[in-house]
Amino acid sequence: MASVNRILAVLALGWALSALPMPAMAQQDVPHVLLGTATLNGFIPPQGTPIVAKEGNNRLGSAMTRSGGKYTLQIARPSRGGVITFLVGGVEASERLANWELGKIQSSFTLTAMASLSPQQEPPHVVLGRATLFGEIPPAATEILAMWGNTRLGSTLTRAGGEFTLQISRPPGNGAITFVVDGAIASERLEDWEFGKVQSGFNLTTRKISPAEALGPLIDSRNLVTVWHFDNNAKVWFFYVPTLVEDSTLATMKSREIYLVRVVRSANVVLNGTARNLTCMDGNCWNHIVW
Repeated sequence: MASVNRILAVLALGWALSALPMPAMAQQDVPHVLLGTATLNGFIPPQGTPIVAKEGNNRLGSAMTRSGGKYTLQIARPSRGGVITFLVGGVEASERLANWELGKIQSSFTLTAMASLSPQQEPPHVVLGRATLFGEIPPAATEILAMWGNTRLGSTLTRAGGEFTLQISRPPGNGAITFVVDGAIASERLEDWEFGKVQSGFNLTTRKISPAEALGPLIDSRNLVTVWHFDNNAKVWFFYVPTLVEDSTLATMKSREIYLVRVVRSANVVLNGTARNLTCMDGNCWNHIVW
C-alpha cells in the first residue's frame, strides 16, 4: 500500500508541474552564471555600470560592475536556445554566449564594448584637488593644463585656496598624462585614464627646474653654449651659460615658454620629454624651442 501511495504522489507532482505556465517553469531553472571583467571603449567603466544579457529583444539577466570592472551575471535559460548577446553601459559587447548550460558557473568571461564616440562625446576622467606653485598656494584663476605629450586634454582655473576641478578627455594613445600649473610642470602623473571616473584628492605640486637640470643632455655632451629667454612680463632678457653658472641670470625653465638655444654642433636630443632636432649650419647654431 505504501508503494502505491508513493506512485500516486509522483503522478500528482507530475500533473501539478505540467499545469504550471511555461514562464513559471523557466523561473525554476538554475541560471548560467558568468564571472569576469568588462571594459567600455577600452577602459574600465565606473562602478555601477549596467551589464545586460539578451536573446534578441528578450532580457535574460542584468548586473552592475564592481571595482575594476568586475561583474557577476546570472543568465536565465533562453526561450529559443539562441545566441546570447551583452550590453555594457548600453553599448553592445563583441562577445557572445552560444551554449547556455543549466547551473554552469563560468569564470574569466571578459566583455569588451566599443562605442563609436569621439573623445568629446565620452564622459571625461575628472580630477579634483589642490595645486601648489613652488610650495605656495597660487592665486585664484591660475591656469592648470592636462597634457598628453603636446596634446592638450583639458584645462581649468584654480579657485580660492588653489582648489581645482579638471575634466580630462581620453588620450589618443598609451602613456602618462602630465599637468602644468601656470607654466610649471607638476610632479604628479595620471597613468590610467578611466571612462567617467571622478577622482578626488588629486593634488598637484610643482618645483623649479633649473637650466642645469633641464638641459643636462646638452651640458653633459658639451654641446651647449648659451641659452637666452625673454620674460614678456618683466620685459627683460635672462641668460644661462654652463661655464658661468654663478653669473647666469636664468634660474628656471618654464613650460610653454620660448628659449633661444645656441649649440656647438647639430644634435637630436630629448629635452623635457620631447625629441628636439637642434641644428648648426654655416656658423648659425641658434635654435628656437618651446619648452
